[in-house]
Amino acid sequence: MSMLSTSRRLPALAFKHRVEEGGSKPVIVDFYADWCGPCRMLSPLLEKLTTDVKLTGGKEIDLMTVNTDDQNALAMEWKVAALPTIIVFKDGKAVKRFVGFMPMPQLQKFVEDV
Repeated sequence: MSMLSTSRRLPALAFKHRVEEGGSKPVIVDFYADWCGPCRMLSPLLEKLTTDVKLTGGKEIDLMTVNTDDQNALAMEWKVAALPTIIVFKDGKAVKRFVGFMPMPQLQKFVEDV
């Protein structure tokens, strides 16, 4: 996968560089696991949301995925206790989060003020 891709499976150092030290462009981080049913339903919606600016009111938002089975320490650092957990980062800070599945209309509202 290219370094320019908006959706990445990140090791912890890349996560720190892109998300915690990142710029002003919001980044949705999807903490998931392959065995998680709600994760499998939510991930395609997040991909669509972050690739179609018509769904975000013209805002560009990146999406990064973190497999909690592979990145357990990262999940623990961000206090991920249930899946899926979605955290939005902006200017290197976590600004919003939710746990569980959310349909597209609610996802759009969730990112309105990010």
